[in-house]
Amino acid sequence: MAVRYNIIGTHKGELEGIPPSGKEVSFSRMDFMTVIDGKVVDEWEIADTMALMQQIGAIHASPSAGNSSSAAGS
Repeated sequence: MAVRYNIIGTHKGELEGIPPSGKEVSFSRMDFMTVIDGKVVDEWEIADTMALMQQIGAIHASPSAGNSSSAAGS
């Protein structure tokens, strides 16, 4: 089973040592689960933590972020 969803909220508490920013955030997450006999027996998650950290000001986006013309080795 796969589930994709968007999390929307406000950064009100400490997150991995980063003090609350009070900023509203929105980021995507996906969960992949193995269900046997109606029970989740395995789960993997992928979350866009880069987007979250950028939104709360913990890291800054590089000027070339998302620019496909700046390939490695060029």
